Amino acid sequence: MFLRPLAFWNINRKLIPLKIIKLSATASTNDHLLELTRKEYPQEAILVYTTKQTNGRGQLGAQWYGEAGKSLAMSLFWPFESMSADMLPALGWSLSLAVKEVLEEQLSSGVLLKWPNDIMADGRKLGGMLVESQLRGKHLRSVVVGLGLNINNTHFPKDLRAVSLKQLSGKEHDLEAICLVLAEKMCAAMESLTAQSGQRLLERYQEAQYGQGQWRTFETPSGQRFEAIIAGITPKGLLILRDRKNVYTNYDLKEIRYCF
Repeated sequence: MFLRPLAFWNINRKLIPLKIIKLSATASTNDHLLELTRKEYPQEAILVYTTKQTNGRGQLGAQWYGEAGKSLAMSLFWPFESMSADMLPALGWSLSLAVKEVLEEQLSSGVLLKWPNDIMADGRKLGGMLVESQLRGKHLRSVVVGLGLNINNTHFPKDLRAVSLKQLSGKEHDLEAICLVLAEKMCAAMESLTAQSGQRLLERYQEAQYGQGQWRTFETPSGQRFEAIIAGITPKGLLILRDRKNVYTNYDLKEIRYCF
């Protein structure tokens, strides 16, 4: 299904055309888009979105909870002509900051980013992002960026520390309008990404970190828990923690998790 003319949303000024597909329901927008682009490699950007995702995926195989008709699930396919795979962390920072900007326009309170790809507000999870890349040697061939957001939800499972835009703002939000604004901002973030922009993006991403300067509990894959302060993030996207013994350690995505 194709929506309003792209010119209406100012998306057509981007260098890469954007095709928009709305699904009434799907298991996973990322999986749908990956399958769509697997057989033929499109030269255009493609946005797939739905308000009913039944089997959304998060980081490390985690399942994303979404309430039909009240949550937004969207995925953006973006092809690259020439982009070093080393830019993948910066790409994630740029997209997270773009999403943060859009959501803050809907709220009177601030939005924070929790490493590696969570969107936080009021100490609870507002959304999450999943970036899946396709490589050509040492270069990015394309990425599929999945984004799940709690928009008009009012109830969550008891074990989830989550929140919605409606709960924070006290009003209903237009899911489709938010989706298209997000798409425009995310496309702009992709277009403006350069090797020179990486350091500034890292600085902004670190400034927006949830729990910055606070003692937090973390857990290793073996179940060992410890308290640490976020000391920063490396240019390669590793999380730097300082523990109670004043020891600094870098952690990859699979090596550590936050404990709420």
